[in-house]
Amino acid sequence: MDKYISIFFLTALASVVVLHIIGSIFPFVTAEDAVFLFGMVCIVLFSFIISQLYYIIDLIKKKR
Repeated sequence: MDKYISIFFLTALASVVVLHIIGSIFPFVTAEDAVFLFGMVCIVLFSFIISQLYYIIDLIKKKR
C-alpha cells in the first residue's frame, strides 16, 4: 500500500509544480483565484484516481 501512497503524492506534487510554473507565466487576478483553487482540488482528485488505477492494474496482474 505504501507504493500507491507514494504514487499519489508524487503525482500530486508534480501536478502542483506544473500548475505553479504555468501560474507564474500568467499572473493571477482576483477572478482567477477561484479557478486556481478549483484546479488544485482537481489535481488532488485526479492524483487519487491515478494511484487507484495503478492499484487496479496490479491486482489484475496478480490474478493472472
